[in-house]
Amino acid sequence: MGRLLDSLPSTDRPIIVDACTGRAVASSVELATTRRARRRGLLGRDGLDAGCAFVLAPCWTVHTIGMRFPIDVVFVDSDGLVLKVVQRMVGWRAAAEWSAAMAIELWAGAVQAVDLHVGDRVCFAPAFRGSLQSSISHLHAPDSP
Repeated sequence: MGRLLDSLPSTDRPIIVDACTGRAVASSVELATTRRARRRGLLGRDGLDAGCAFVLAPCWTVHTIGMRFPIDVVFVDSDGLVLKVVQRMVGWRAAAEWSAAMAIELWAGAVQAVDLHVGDRVCFAPAFRGSLQSSISHLHAPDSP
């Protein structure tokens, strides 16, 4: 599934953190790692609350066909490197990043609110467990040459 998901804490309530800044990107994370869950996605919902994320993995393309609300989409590689950001994607659109390992769907405006950019690195951390910075550093540090 990729190194980023391998680092997922053994908890049913992870958060997503910008490893560069230490800021929380999403404090409530729903994982869609099965074909069925990815296919259903956010369809049938009326919105995605601020602070929430829907993570599709593996995934390199998303669509908003039939969706009733806009979303921000962040494509990341298996190390959590942000490869592409799509802001305020409205219904009946598609976005792709061929080299992505997963897509993180966030509430519209999230990317701007948390100041997330291409080149940043995200990681999963356990919610409310110890120091956030220590959680970030031990979860996933890229290999140095």
